[in-house]
Amino acid sequence: MQSNFNTLYLIYDGECILCKNTALAFRIREAVGRLEIINARDTHPMVDEVQQKGYDLNEGILVKFHDEYYHGSEALHFLALVGSSVNLLNKLNVLIFSSKFLSKFCYPILKFIRNILLYIRGTPPIPANRKPLIEMIFGVSTVLVPHILQKRYSLIPYSTNRLILKGKLSIGTLKIFSIFAPLLSL
Repeated sequence: MQSNFNTLYLIYDGECILCKNTALAFRIREAVGRLEIINARDTHPMVDEVQQKGYDLNEGILVKFHDEYYHGSEALHFLALVGSSVNLLNKLNVLIFSSKFLSKFCYPILKFIRNILLYIRGTPPIPANRKPLIEMIFGVSTVLVPHILQKRYSLIPYSTNRLILKGKLSIGTLKIFSIFAPLLSL
């Protein structure tokens, strides 16, 4: 994926309540440009890109801006520097995380809370392997599998992706089984 140089990409864990609210709470100054908030559990080229570069999204949020990557406490510090102090929550974020020392001190605490919340909810970690289920099973032979099965099993495990199939389902039985129907209803 060709990323936009003037877009700030914020990648977070969409299953974590704390991460989701933090990602949505930051108000980025207009001077930064465009902000794109990405759920790390969804299929997105930017998620694949950062995982290929070796970033573990279970270890923290990631910010990409001007082809620079900020991960974990560095990402919160960067967001605090470009964030605006529009409301009380943003002022608190800027106050705490604009200090590199406080960012490095507070981030492990926030990560610990995140892990507890995910454990309570029974949410698995963000998968490092972003391949669809069918690719993991069939590998390069996936192209030989019928299209409908490729579509059905194209979901990525532990992601929030969904597949909705529409159509008719008709169920029929052989005539010989209708003889046994009264017995089976007993």
